[in-house]
Formats: sequence, C-alpha cells, structure tokens
Amino acid sequence: MIEQIYKKPTFLMATDASIRIESLMDTYGFTQPFLRLYKMDTAIFSIMDGVLCLYAPNPMDLSELVVFINMSHDIKTIRSDEKTIRALSNEWPCFVETFPLLLKRSKSTVEGLGDIASLKDLYGLLKEVFDTQISEFNDWYVDVFYRTKQDRFHFVTVNDNQKPISCALTIAETDTTWLLGGVATKDLYRKNGFASTCVSLLALEGEKQGKAIYISPKNDQSKKLYEKLGFEIVDTYGICYLH
Repeated sequence: MIEQIYKKPTFLMATDASIRIESLMDTYGFTQPFLRLYKMDTAIFSIMDGVLCLYAPNPMDLSELVVFINMSHDIKTIRSDEKTIRALSNEWPCFVETFPLLLKRSKSTVEGLGDIASLKDLYGLLKEVFDTQISEFNDWYVDVFYRTKQDRFHFVTVNDNQKPISCALTIAETDTTWLLGGVATKDLYRKNGFASTCVSLLALEGEKQGKAIYISPKNDQSKKLYEKLGFEIVDTYGICYLH
C-alpha cells in the first residue's frame, strides 16, 4: 500500500534516488504543498516539479505504483535504479536514459577555496552552458534559497575579471553525502582544467565536513575526467521521460 509519510525514514544505501529524496526531506520538510513523500513497502519516493524519484532497495511489485503514476497527471519524469526504470518503462511509451553514479574513493590533494561569485552570476554561467536544461532564475533561486537556509548548498567557481567562467555545485546534500553536479565552463575557457579544479575544490570542502562525495557524469568524457580525480563507478541509475 502506498502511504504518505511525515517523518524521515532510514535509507539503507546511498543511491542517486536516496540522496535526492533525503536532501528534499532535509531542505523542505514534510508539510510543503509542492513536495509529496510516500512509502510503499521498503520503497520511498518523492514527487516535486513533475519528477518522481524512487528509492527501491529491494525487488518490488510495481503494479500499484504504475496505477498511482497513471492517476497522477503531473508526473513527467521518473528517476530510480536502472533495473526498476527498465521495468517501469515497459508500461508506457517513454524515453529512457541511464547514467553511472560515481563515488570519490581517494582524498583530494588540491588546495585553495575557489573564487567568489554571486548567485546571479552563477546562474548566468549555468544558463549560458545548459540553456533550457536549467529552470528559470526565480524557480532556481527559490530552491537554492531554501537549501542555503538549511546549509544544503555549496558551490565553487573559477573567475576571470571577477565573473565566473567555470563552476561546480552540490545538487543534493544529506547529513553524510554530497551529490555534485552543475559542472560548467564557458566555451572560450574549456580545455584549461578549470572544471577539474572546481570539482576538486568542492569535493575537498565536502571531505573536510566528513561527507561522502558522489557525482554523476552525463557523458563518457566527463566520466573519464572524474575518474582521473579519484571517482569510481558504484551504481547505475535511470531516468524515464514520460512526456
């Protein structure tokens, strides 16, 4: 049976989904109308901004969840482990992508703090690099504002003329883990090692706080870059686009 939850459960393992769901719980709590949190047997899932994020540590009967999704017309995307996503994708005509989840095994040796940038300038860099993949500024800022209030948002930049030209940031944080992302460099400044610097400095900051550092590359070039920085593949997750 699917039940709404109002207190934080225990996550038995760190996955892309578990880190994201736990980060949402820590950031927004359990009473915000734009975030819904549910459990189904040992599975936990969240729904926010059209994305259903499913943590399924054990094999499960998906039939009830499929009915639930069919009745929830606001769900456009599902994130979960690869096996679960493959099974769910058989229920609808949808597009599926899979990505590796990497964990940093070796400690960072880089030194420094990175440069300082305003959130407006940081967003400008992200928008220039990712374009339509990133939400509009007001929506992005509200999320960052909430996360900053809970000390759940960190970022590092490399600047030129006091403006960021490369960055990395945390896209989800829990008490024990940081999930890094938003790694971006302006076209004119690529191939100079700035992305490596940003990721390494941000990872170092998390390590100083005792966090396990995860990252999820979206292409093979990024994967090779992160592996050179001491990351190793520990899991694979999938995204199912319903619309």
